[in-house]
Amino acid sequence: MKKIIPDRFEEVLLVLLLISMTLVLGVQIIARYVFQNSLTWSEELVRYLFIWSAFLGVPYCINKGASLKVVQFIDYLPAKLKSIVLMIDRVLMVLFFALVFVFGFLVVKNSFLSGQRSPALGLPMYIVYLSVVVGSGLAIVRVIEKIVLCLKNKDERIKSDF
Repeated sequence: MKKIIPDRFEEVLLVLLLISMTLVLGVQIIARYVFQNSLTWSEELVRYLFIWSAFLGVPYCINKGASLKVVQFIDYLPAKLKSIVLMIDRVLMVLFFALVFVFGFLVVKNSFLSGQRSPALGLPMYIVYLSVVVGSGLAIVRVIEKIVLCLKNKDERIKSDF
């Protein structure tokens, strides 16, 4: 199956966000302790970068099969029933992320219309809230990729990766 989004897409974004956070905090530390002049915007920027990384981490974990799960019950099921339960789980995940996507979009829309800005950076807050929409949208894509993979390859349904 050809992937809609490259496998390493979220990983690259997460690395870039981590590098950015590290650089900004490094500059803040140097400014505070070497030049005795603290930056007013650095902590706010790092907070927003961290929020983005949290919401991009969800589809990354789905893609890598690194999400939290309770497998004690599922491991004792027969193979056929196990595959059905896992498929139901994936469908429920799509529905959940679809709800998060829709309500996240409404928050972004309201924030955009209100013109709300962050205190230190003056950054439009809809950019921060957009992380929910992007993260849940990517999560939907990743779960659908897993569903399609399961439907194409029967053995994959039994070997749950999330």
